[in-house]
Order: sequence, then structure tokens, then C-alpha cells
Amino acid sequence: MDKISRQESDPGIKKVSALLKSVTVPHKEDHEWTVMANEIFSALDNTPVHSGKTRLQLPLPDFLKIKPSVAFAVATALVLAALSFQISFMLFIPKPLPNARVVTVQGAVTSGHPRGRASESTLESGNDLLSLPVREGEILETGKDGSCIIALEENTGIALFENSRVEITHASAGKFSAFLEKGTILARVPPPRKGKRFTIVTPNAECHITGTIFKVQVEKDPVSLRTKTTLSVIEGTVQFRSSIRKKMVFDITEGEFSVLEGSDSFATSGQITENRSALKEALQVLAPLDRAVSPLENSAVALSSDPPGAAVFIDGEYTGKTPLYSEFPAGNHTLTFSYLNYYPCDTILTVTADKSHSMTISLERAIVIDSVKAQTPEPVPQKKKKRGFFSLFRKEPEQKPVPPAPKPASISKHPEFIKAMNDLQFGRYTTAIERLRSLALSDDISSESKVTVLEKMALCHKKNRQFDNALTIYNSMYEIVGSGVKKDNLLWEIITIKIDRLQDYAGAEMDLVEYLIAYPDGLWLFEAYVRLAEMQYLLDKPEAAARTYKKHVEYFSGKQDVHRSIYALAQIYRTELDNCSEALKWYTKLISEYPQSTYKENSVFWRAECFSRLGRSQEAKQEYQYYLSHFPQGRWKEAAAARMQAR
Repeated sequence: MDKISRQESDPGIKKVSALLKSVTVPHKEDHEWTVMANEIFSALDNTPVHSGKTRLQLPLPDFLKIKPSVAFAVATALVLAALSFQISFMLFIPKPLPNARVVTVQGAVTSGHPRGRASESTLESGNDLLSLPVREGEILETGKDGSCIIALEENTGIALFENSRVEITHASAGKFSAFLEKGTILARVPPPRKGKRFTIVTPNAECHITGTIFKVQVEKDPVSLRTKTTLSVIEGTVQFRSSIRKKMVFDITEGEFSVLEGSDSFATSGQITENRSALKEALQVLAPLDRAVSPLENSAVALSSDPPGAAVFIDGEYTGKTPLYSEFPAGNHTLTFSYLNYYPCDTILTVTADKSHSMTISLERAIVIDSVKAQTPEPVPQKKKKRGFFSLFRKEPEQKPVPPAPKPASISKHPEFIKAMNDLQFGRYTTAIERLRSLALSDDISSESKVTVLEKMALCHKKNRQFDNALTIYNSMYEIVGSGVKKDNLLWEIITIKIDRLQDYAGAEMDLVEYLIAYPDGLWLFEAYVRLAEMQYLLDKPEAAARTYKKHVEYFSGKQDVHRSIYALAQIYRTELDNCSEALKWYTKLISEYPQSTYKENSVFWRAECFSRLGRSQEAKQEYQYYLSHFPQGRWKEAAAARMQAR
């Protein structure tokens, strides 16, 4: 203890300690901090003391011993780099979220941002209604007696209890997500509205909500040190799932609670005792939300383009064609206008509350060369001579036929093209690309041949796994090739590369919308609808995905492969949109119209689950019985039997 006291009182140690306190603490377990502390103090014990100052003796690299000037230059460069990084780091100021505010604060509550200018600030408590903006990524932490309430749109909000820590990750029109690291959250979400999503994530679980009052508590088990998340649903229904094992999903209904310990098993579940008193208490805690005015107000916006009919993407989601009239929430929105044979245009629209806006975009036409049609010269008309009496006895000279224009030699017979094809065949893709590039830049081949050369170049890049380069070439070809089957296939090739090779789902979504607009009878129409719905689902747009699946089912009604889209549509309504009534409709359609479908077994079970969630117990029981009698060895037999016993 004497050694530790002496070290802690040393001026050098105090200075180092003060500097360390200003540095963000990395995440480490307790035993790791103990080991590090022992190593540090052990090293300090072995350092000599000179004139009351502790000096750490560190071995210098050889090049610093030999050339002090080099050492000074390197040190200066490192200091300047660190200063420039710190300045750029401090200048980053996260923008406030458009509809998230702290409205009440009680006790000790701190607010901080990992990338903000100020590392931490204390929120002043009081009984008055506040309106403190919340920034994206902001972390709110309450002390022993602290609590606060965050208001969102439409009487939605969360209450943070004592000894809790939460990060607000997203809050926009109808969508909210937060990460609860520890402690307890009480939340209120109004009844489901189209497009509304509310998510609370913990270290080991996810809670997806669309209209309920619920409480989430995160704590660590003192024995196993595993994270334990407890979900208590006071009103409505919450989808409870593991963050690691995504297929482990349970619907916790009103008056129930469930506990997830670690990420592999739901430890306990049961009924909340005195749920009515819990509801009354929750309403009292969240009462300030009724007095908080939502900061999100919509404004009318009119969008037009020259030419009209351009596809409009608002914040990455397809909205419609110009002229378009809609309402946008206040804030900045990214708009993209896209039209066939025109260059796309990206712009930012700033919407202010209680004010109408209009915007007109002029699109620039892309250069299109119809390379399929041969360019043949028009014949020059000959001027007729007047015929007199003596011309009857005069013999007219014979008109020699004009020889046709010589056809350009086929590119397949070009020596360089033949060499390039040999390189391609034997896997010398880089050499083949160089030969084909020089051919494409030459003027002695036709435009049709150039398209063939570019196509082979793209193939070489794909074989060489250079998909970005292949995509660039296909985009160039799409701009210069005239309409027809060739252009149809090119756009589909572009879409396939973006999805399967580059995982550019947002870009693929825009191209798929363009495909459906440009080729209503295209070769890939069936696949385009399915792919577009998949992209929208992966981009967290379940409402848009449901609309696309519906169009696909309507357009290709009666085709055998449509059963996949029907099942996907039912699943989206059940799991993502929490609309069991609509999900029932599509499960029933699949079972009745496609009895041989591979998805029939799942549809029967999930239809029973929907009946149960809607409170139609008798119909749910009959459906479970139907499942057990028709699928005695099915994958859901144990779950169906357990549901039957519970009833």
C-alpha cells in the first residue's frame, strides 16, 4: 500500500492520470483491467527516481539512436497528424434527429455522443416540460435516482429508469430504434400505422413493436455473467427474438413476460401479476407524453420534371412518377429522378413545417446510338430529261446499277479479336482485355462490332472477378445500344451483378423499377417483380415489398411459381407489419389455390398462430388439430401439440 500511495502522489503519475481521464475508456472486462493495472504498477516500481521525478526508461529503436534528426522529423509528423485528426474529430457535430426530444428529466441524467464535440453533459432536472433535441447516436445515462422521458411523434415515447444507459440510433417518420445497454425502458407506441416500425435492441435480444405499452429490462447475471433481457408486455403484442439466432422468434402478448438469458434460450415466461395496476402505473409515468407536442409536421410538396413521367425516389424509396404531389415531414430529403434514356438526377430538398414546396427538374438526355441498324447511304434522285420527237429514234445509254456499299468485315475474322478469344479461352483474361480495349478504341470496326467487343471485355472482367469494371462496361453499352431485346438483357445483367456480386441493393432497386417501367412485357418481368420485392425487404422497406409482391401475384395470377410470392407476402404481413388479418388472407389463398405447394405445411401452422393472436381461439384450435392430423411428422409438430395442451 505504501508503494501505491507513493506512486499515486507522484506529480508525474498525477499528470498521466489526468491525461488518461480525458481519453475514452475502451471496453474491457474487470479481470482484464486488473491485469493491466498490475503490469503498469509493476513497471513503475522498477523505474529509477531522479530529482523527485519518475522517468520511464523505454528502449529506443536503432534508427532513432543513430539519426536524432530523423527521430525529430518523425515525431513532429506524428504530432501534426494527431492534431489534425483531433481537430477533424472535434469538428464533427452530429445533427439532431427530426422528431426526438427529451421532455422531462429527474435526478442525475447525462447526455453524450461518442463522436460529438463535448464528450458528456449533464441534463438539468425539473418539473417543467422541456424540449431538448436528441442527436443521432446520442447516449443517455441515468444515475441512481435519475430518469427521463423522450417524446417522439404521435404520442410515442420512452421512459428511461434509474441506472440505465441507452443509445438513440434512429428516429424518423414512423421509425425508431434504440440500443439499451443496461437498465430499464418503458415505452408507449400507438396502434399500428402503415409503415410504422419501433425497435428496442439489447446486447442479446430484439423487440419489434407496432402498437403497445411494454417494458424492457437488461441486467447481468452475477453468477454466469450472461446478459439477461426481460420483456414485459403491458398492452398489445411485441415480437421478441434473439439478436444472434434470428429464427428464435416469439410473440409476447398482453399481460405476459419472457426472459432471454444469453442468446440461446428463453429461460422463463409467464403472466404479469396485477397487470391492470402495471398499466395504470405505466400511464402515469408516460403522462408527460400527452402534453408534449410532436415536432414532426408534414408539408405539401409538388414535384415535376422535364420530360414528365420520371420515376421519383424519396430517401431511397420509389414513390411514384412526376408530376407527383405528396406530403413530406420537415427536414432534408434526398430525391432521385430517373427516366429512360436520360441521365438520373440527384438533389436535396429541404422541407420546412407549415409551408408548401415545389420543385421542377430538367433531365439531360443521354446519347443513344442505334448500333443495330446498318448506316446505308440514301440514293440520290436523278433529274429526268425532257423527251422530244427525235428522242424516239435515239438509243438511251444503259443505266449501270449502283453497287451496294461494302459490308464491314465481321469482327470474328479480325486478327486481334481472334487472339483475344484465344486468350479468353485459356484464361489469360488480362491480356484479352488489353487486346479488346485497343480494338474498341480503333476506328476501323463498325459500331455493331464495338458492342460485341465491349461485351467480350465485360465477360473477361467477370471471369477475372472484376465486377466493378464489368458493370461500368455494361452501363456504357446500355447507353449506346438501341431499344430491343439487347437492351432488355443488358439492364438485367446490370441488375444481376449489383445484387449477386456487389450487394448494391439500393442501386439494384432503382434499376429494377426502371426495368418494370421501360419493359412492361420484358423477358425478365416475372423475375424482376420478385427481385424488387426482395431488395425492398433487405433495405428494410416491408411495406414497399408487400406492394410489389401483391402486384406480382395479380399480374401472374394462376402461374405455379406465384405460390412463393404469396407465402412471402403472408410472412411480411405477419412478422414485419404485425397485420395478422391480412396475413390470414394470403395463407388461405396459398392453401386453397396451391395445395401441392411446398409452403403449405408452414402456411397451416402460421395460419393457426394468426388465429391465436387475433383471439379466435376455437379456429386456432381447429387449425392446430388439422396440422397434427395432416403433418404428424412436420417440423412444427411439437409447437402445435404444446399450443393444443395450453388450450
